[in-house]
Amino acid sequence: MHELEPHEVTQVMGKGGALDAFKKAKDQGMIDFIGLTSHHPAVMVELLKTGEFDTVMFPFNVIEREPEPELIPLAQSQDIGTIVMKPLAGGVIRSVEKCFKFLNGYPVDLILNGVANLAELNENLRYAESADPLTPEELKGFEQEVAPLGKDFCRRCSYCMPCPSDILIPIMIQLPWEMVKGCSYEGMSEQKKEMWRKLTVWWQACEECGRCEEKCPYNLPVIKRKNELLEIFSKE
Repeated sequence: MHELEPHEVTQVMGKGGALDAFKKAKDQGMIDFIGLTSHHPAVMVELLKTGEFDTVMFPFNVIEREPEPELIPLAQSQDIGTIVMKPLAGGVIRSVEKCFKFLNGYPVDLILNGVANLAELNENLRYAESADPLTPEELKGFEQEVAPLGKDFCRRCSYCMPCPSDILIPIMIQLPWEMVKGCSYEGMSEQKKEMWRKLTVWWQACEECGRCEEKCPYNLPVIKRKNELLEIFSKE
């Protein structure tokens, strides 16, 4: 059950819901295990307590540590497999080594880390072979390193898609916004100014229907950021 939202719990867990269908499939030998995925730790904790799930997948990294106090210990106590997604916070954190060593300090079973090319795959494999956790000093330094990122950034999960206006939101709105955040227009290179100005045709196509914000698991203010970009790059 992937990307479960709080308002879907009753429908999924109720009589005749998705769980009933999964259990029937399991009884018939069509599947062996039932897994749960969500961005909401409270939802996952509630559902794991039912004893109906064999695995749970959740975002977890040095920035997003909400599963640490309750979800991970509960899963471990019930012998439920733990799958970590977004170990690099959607690629915002660049050090694979530090992220893997951070996760080595927790009783999680699987790190689900995406790769874009062979070099990244080899880098993942190299650090996955080590079981060394961060030392207290390394953890403190890592926390200080990522602190400026905050939590208000796009993880490029693309749950906001598709857009009715065919805007590739993570690429055309979120990424430009993050790259120019805190920068002055006057201080940007002409190349960057021209690059972002060319995207205004897409930003202007936004009808502000709000569907992307409804679907975003991180509640990012996409429309506000789009308008901020238009304000910056419509000066000339």
